[in-house]
Amino acid sequence: MAIDNSTQASVAPDEQMFRAALDIAHHGCPNSDVTEMYPAARIESVSDAHVEEAQKKQLLRLETERVSVDQFVSTYDDHELVTDVVVYPHVGSERVAHLSTTIDYTPLTSVSQILADHGAYRGHGATASGGSEKWWVFFECHETLSEIIDDLEAEGSDVRIRRKEQVTLQSEQSPHSPLTELSPRQRETLLVAQELGYFGPNDGATLEDIAAELDLSTSSVWEHLSKATEQVIDEVTANYR
Repeated sequence: MAIDNSTQASVAPDEQMFRAALDIAHHGCPNSDVTEMYPAARIESVSDAHVEEAQKKQLLRLETERVSVDQFVSTYDDHELVTDVVVYPHVGSERVAHLSTTIDYTPLTSVSQILADHGAYRGHGATASGGSEKWWVFFECHETLSEIIDDLEAEGSDVRIRRKEQVTLQSEQSPHSPLTELSPRQRETLLVAQELGYFGPNDGATLEDIAAELDLSTSSVWEHLSKATEQVIDEVTANYR
């Protein structure tokens, strides 16, 4: 039987993917505004969904220092764009909680919507602290990133590019690579640790350096690195046992 390959996707040899780490002070958005008021608090996006055209639900993980969860949530709930907040406390920790929030973005455009408008991809787990949201953005040409930044700045946001690089999809996503078995956050933490020299000589990067680069707590970096290195070592040594 003849097989029609005319509809099969082809990849041009010069196809490229890039990624950038952006610091976005998204003025008017509660994630930026409220963390600016409480610099010792940090929120991480776990998941989100669009409810209606301008409404967005988010599941956030909140970590606080020198401020209670209740105080942070009270301020967050008072923000003009927030229509609902539900708190899920962590047993045994008064400084950590998950928040289910609903935000009405009618007065402005969400970062995720601006990325979607330009055909860009967002990375896993955007975070916010100190009034700035940290986003990984994936795009296929440099003009796309420029247009995204222009739109964000037109909304009144302050944008800084922390890192920009070409994504080596083949080496990172090879079907024979143990990295493919890691979660996106574990893989990203491991790659950043390697890039910063964490596995190098004694004067290499520290957990604090990696945490600052990824905007994570040192405990989260240690957890991701421990699980990632254990799994990679298990994969590499599996045939020698």
